[in-house]
Amino acid sequence: MHSRNVVGSVGFSLSLIGVLGLFLVGPFGPVIGAVGMCMAFLCLPGLVASIVGLFSTPRRLAGWGLALGIVGSLYLPTIYLSMSMLGRR
Repeated sequence: MHSRNVVGSVGFSLSLIGVLGLFLVGPFGPVIGAVGMCMAFLCLPGLVASIVGLFSTPRRLAGWGLALGIVGSLYLPTIYLSMSMLGRR
């Protein structure tokens, strides 16, 4: 019987959605860019869930979720700065 790491799978899914949201920011207009920014903020809960998921087996998706969550979270300060600059206009 194969065991499933549900928390690791959720962390991977959230991180993947967040990273895919990063690709929507910018080139497709302001409405889709705003949706992409909201999606990008899912990297943080995905990162946390992936860290929790690393404590149970299997760890493969949790490890990928951790990597994607870190990469996506590195872009969040840039997105936050651009949102705050747009609000000042």
